Formats: sequence, structure tokens, C-alpha cells
Amino acid sequence: MQKSEKYAHGDSYDREYLNGDRHGKGQYQLANGNQYYGDWKNDKRTGGGKFQYVSGESYDGEYLNGEKHGKGEYKWASGSIFMEIGKMRKELDGINKNEIGQMVTDMYGGILICQR
Repeated sequence: MQKSEKYAHGDSYDREYLNGDRHGKGQYQLANGNQYYGDWKNDKRTGGGKFQYVSGESYDGEYLNGEKHGKGEYKWASGSIFMEIGKMRKELDGINKNEIGQMVTDMYGGILICQR
């Protein structure tokens, strides 16, 4: 079933539902302007999707149970790109961009492709 829903806190969801849960392809718009478009399963981001931040940063990759997980690419507004194969934890969003090189490689087992 397809429908749109706006929540009291200002977020909204548009697209597919199954038994009242977000399920299938959908777009979730947060009140702060950040948005996610991609796969949902049982009300959680699961499968492939892209999370776009209003800051210009984005994550395009795989999710599992609402968490970044699997292959993915994180792009910073500066143009730096981080490629990950394996589990990506939500803490990646808060890492200081000035410390990205060694910290991310060591903590997450990823490969820093480009840093400007």
C-alpha cells in the first residue's frame, strides 16, 4: 500500500507500507531537512538507501535494522570520501572530519579513498 504520513514532530514518510509499517521503497524527510530514500523492512531502514544531510554530506549504501551496515560510501561536503566494507556504526556520523584518516581506518576497518 502506498501513502504519505506526516508526524507531529515534523518528520514525514512517503511511499510503501505493509501492515502499518514502513516497508518497501520510501522517502523519510526529517523536520531538520535531512532525508533518507531507500529500502525499508518492518519499519526500519534495511537494504540499500541514501541518507542526505542538509550540510551537504551523504551516505549511500547498505543498512540493516536501521543502522549503516555492509558496503557504503560516506561523502563529506569538503569532497572527502570514505568507502567501507563491513559494519558501519552510527558513530561514524559524529567523527571529527579533521581526524578522519587514521581514526576511521583503525576503528572501522575501512579504506579512506580520498581526503582533501
